[in-house]
Amino acid sequence: MLRARLGKVEVGEGLPVKIMGALNASPESFYRGSVVGSPEDALRIASSMIEEGADIIDVGGMSTAPYVDARSVPPEVEASRVVPIVRALSRELGAVVSVDTVRASVAEAAIGAGAEIVNDVSGCRADPSMARVIADSGASAVLGVREDETPVSGTPMETVRRGLSESLRACASSGVDPSRLTVDPGIGFFRTGVEWYRWDSEVVGGIRRLYALLRPVVIGVSRKSFIGRILELPDPGDRLTGTVAAEAIAVFAGAHVVRAHDVREAVQAARLGEALRPRIRAAGSAVDLTRFLEPEDGWSPGRVSLAVAAPPGDVPGIVEEVEGMGGRVLEMAPGILLVHVRADLCGRLGTSRYPALAGAADLCGPEAQT
Repeated sequence: MLRARLGKVEVGEGLPVKIMGALNASPESFYRGSVVGSPEDALRIASSMIEEGADIIDVGGMSTAPYVDARSVPPEVEASRVVPIVRALSRELGAVVSVDTVRASVAEAAIGAGAEIVNDVSGCRADPSMARVIADSGASAVLGVREDETPVSGTPMETVRRGLSESLRACASSGVDPSRLTVDPGIGFFRTGVEWYRWDSEVVGGIRRLYALLRPVVIGVSRKSFIGRILELPDPGDRLTGTVAAEAIAVFAGAHVVRAHDVREAVQAARLGEALRPRIRAAGSAVDLTRFLEPEDGWSPGRVSLAVAAPPGDVPGIVEEVEGMGGRVLEMAPGILLVHVRADLCGRLGTSRYPALAGAADLCGPEAQT
């Protein structure tokens, strides 16, 4: 239920929010303050991040910002930037290291050097070999979403969730262990449709709607341009206060992992956000999302909406059973279903011959019928 392992770190609902410290070995990075010039610099900065509370160190060797022209960086150059740093951090600090890349060859080299996590902003869709590298190595992954692979269609949350669903399907077809997958809604990676800063704001506020995918949510808002646009701060170096506010809001809205340049401040923002946020209701592999969904998600007044994990072989029977009750089922990813049923009929799920539905009936009390 909304838990996963990122390397040795368990993340998800009911656990303290985890912090992923961002280190960039890419001179073209949008935030110069995050750039390190050597493995020695990386060791020093990563050591400080860990002391300040970072659980994971994320190392990137090529900027993925959509407005930065970094695509010409050859894969071998990207690998030469990240591999020595990954090796140093994993061997000398014993750190849990993530590699921020969309290239399978770079991910494979970094995993060989000690990386336990692949942070792919394309969701394993920019490079068709990426999901196989992750599956074969047993690495964990953060699946992102961006406009390059997921053209804007519908609302921001519809677009983001559709793209992440497709990434989960691609990973499932390659044999990636779903218990090692998390999702990232791609703040800063959609630049068309509604005004981009409004897009990012809506997505941050709607994080719990991603719980329909039954994967923990990673968020990266640190010093990003939507903060600069709203606060009229063009220089990323001036966006620390806005970043801390955005991180606290993102955690309040449901994020389980925060990727940050400023670890000490992110830890404080996370602790505050998680202390204030409402708790979700869960039963086994089912989560009650009734309070968090919108009509565009299929929810309507008088209906209960439950995200349910079920064996893929049970899905056709579950669909038939729920539709026989006048309900509706949306398959979000392999074996992950969003079930909408009338509140007064929800309790009938308890008589289902399918354990996933029968267990979900525990969420059919009065609180789920609001």
